[in-house]
Formats: sequence, C-alpha cells, structure tokens
Amino acid sequence: MAGPWEMVIGLEVHVQLLTKTKLFCPCSTAFGAPPNANTCPVCLALPGALPVLNRGAVRLAARAAYALGCTVHEESVFARKNYFYPDLPKGYQISQFDRPLATGGFLALEDGPGARGVRIHRVHMEEDAGKSIHDRYPGHSAIDLNRSGTPLIEIVSEPDLRSAADAGVYLRRLKQILEYTEVSDANMEEGSLRVDANVSVRAAGADALGTKTEIKNMNSFSGVERALEVEFARQVALVERGERVVQQTMLWDAGSGTVRPARSKEESHDYRYFPEPDLPPLRLTSAVLAEWREAVGAQRAEPFQQRERALERSGLRSLEPRKFREVALAPGKQLERGAGEIDAANLGIVLRRERTLFALVPQPQAHPRCGAARAAGTLVRGSARDALEHEAVEADGRIEAHDACEA
Repeated sequence: MAGPWEMVIGLEVHVQLLTKTKLFCPCSTAFGAPPNANTCPVCLALPGALPVLNRGAVRLAARAAYALGCTVHEESVFARKNYFYPDLPKGYQISQFDRPLATGGFLALEDGPGARGVRIHRVHMEEDAGKSIHDRYPGHSAIDLNRSGTPLIEIVSEPDLRSAADAGVYLRRLKQILEYTEVSDANMEEGSLRVDANVSVRAAGADALGTKTEIKNMNSFSGVERALEVEFARQVALVERGERVVQQTMLWDAGSGTVRPARSKEESHDYRYFPEPDLPPLRLTSAVLAEWREAVGAQRAEPFQQRERALERSGLRSLEPRKFREVALAPGKQLERGAGEIDAANLGIVLRRERTLFALVPQPQAHPRCGAARAAGTLVRGSARDALEHEAVEADGRIEAHDACEA
C-alpha cells in the first residue's frame, strides 16, 4: 500500500524433518496412515513413558542451521511449553526456549555479492502436536495423533522483511535450500512446511516497531502474500482512524480473502517454560559439529548456483522470460496448474543435474504448435515431457522441440 506507512514482517517457519521415526519414540512419521495408527505410549503421553531423542533429527536440524549460516551451539536445552489443546495429549510440547540449537543466520533474497537478505534469529527443535479434525463428524471433532511427536525445526527470522513479495521470495528460497540439503520434503499439502507470519505497521522511516499480529492458517506461499497484504491494509486503516492495533492471532480465510481474530496473542511467559526434566541438555562435541558443518559445505548457495549453470548449459537463458516460468520440483508431486500434462517425477531430469531443484516449464501459449496439436487431437500426455527430457539431455537449446501445452 502506498503512503506514509511501512510494513514490518517476521516469519516463523515450521519444518518437518525428513526422518523415518518421531523425535522421541520409534513410531513412524509416514504420511497417510489410518488415524492414530502411528502411536505408542510415548507419543500418547501414557504414564511412565519417557522420551529418547532421535539422533538423526538432531543431525538434520544442524544441517538446516548450517545451510542457513547459523552458529550451532555445543549445548542446547529442551524445555516444556505448557498449554492446553485437545490434540496435545501431554498438556505441554517439548520445544526449546532460551537455549536453542542454533542462532544468528542469514538468507539472501538475491544472488551475488552484497545481496539484500533476512537475518535468521534462531533455529530450534520441537515436537509436533496432533491434528484436530472438525469436518468429519457432524457436531463433533476428531483427534488424530499420528503427527504427535513428529520432529520439527522452527526457523524464526528477524523482522527484516518489508513487503509481502519479499516474504514470498524468502519462503521460496528457504524451501529450495531445505529440499536441496534433504532436510525436509517441504510439502505444504502434507503439513511438512507451515508458516506463521508476524506483521506490524509503522510510520515510514520510524525505528520503533508497532504492535504485531500473527497470521495463521496459510497453506501456500501465495496465500501468505495475500494474507500479509490484507492484514497490512487492515492495520493501516485502524491507525489512520486513530484506533489501536490489538496484539492477537489472526486466521486467514483464503475463500473470502479476509483475516479474522482467533484469540489473543500469547507471550512467552504465558507458556510457563521450564527445562524438560526427562531429557538432559543436548551436548554436541566440536568434532561432531565440524563434521556436520563440512558435510553441508557449499550447499547453502548451491541450489541457486546450479540453476544458473543449468540455464547456461541448456541455452534457455536466451529465450524470452515471459515464455517460461520457474517451478520448484518436489519429487512425485504434480506441478502447479497450467504447467501442462507433466508431473514432477518425470520432469525431474530437465534441470535436476546434481540435484538441482528447478525446472523451466514453457507457458502453454508460448509454442505456436499448441493450438494446431490440440485441434488435431494429437496432443497426448507425455509428449511435452519427452521433448523437455530430450532438450535437457542434449542441451542444444532448441525451443522448437518443446511441446509443453495444456491438453
């Protein structure tokens, strides 16, 4: 919104780690199991059941932190975050509070030296809660505890973002890093990546932060961008009328394009954090941390460098940008609507050399043969995929071979 007001955004991104078992027990993390099938006395919070930390989850959490340029601490502490919710069987969540796993990272929003970016405040580990289902049984809510105890990291940014568009760039680049380093599949449809956005408004040029609200219930990056714009406009309207912005949690309704209050926004003291008595402090030796840091190596920037090299090899860089759009690959997942009859599992070869997680998909209207092929009935599933696959392997850059049209 134009005018004397500035948007201030900080993002909290919850990421499910790519482990086979939960954070504190051996139950499976596989998606799609029957309700409450992947449970045991630990994740059901039965009396006497004690947590045992998953080493693989710690390794993946540290990998993510190093890929974001954070400092991973040799000692961190798990803490109980106390609150009541029907799908939280213990009545508290095991998280980290004042001594998180990692702090002080940075994620660039652009490529190249001196690029602007966003500071990462902290990366901490925690377990997920279960899931409440409100639309299956009329008049009742159902509880599925399959997700209870699933290993998560929460990536908390500093309030460095100043527009909804930049928030979208941050989230997409973060997702690419998480996928490339194999920390997470970052599948938003399955809940592997969830975003909470904190937004406030202040006079342009001011240093002090305004009162923030937190927006939840956003299931896509475009939804995050839309929700931020709507909430920013709401706060500006309040301030211009001389009213006060109330610190609260807002829910985004994608159908109506509106935000609505859910509850007052909690502060840290509301959760009554204290160190988890059933888990000792997490201590990592300098040798282990050095090994994990070296394993990450140049992967922090590698997905973006791979994209540039792939574009140069294929000759696609010389094409008109409006004829192509970039999509991030998620193995086995359908590409977004409009990308043609191509699925990501088969398209992966296009620009996936050395695990590059990008593809350039011709816009359906970009190729002159689309209309003729559709009219003649010769456009079939796989034709676009085969052409693109050939182009990727031969890297001869001939756009004439591309048949990516909508059937």
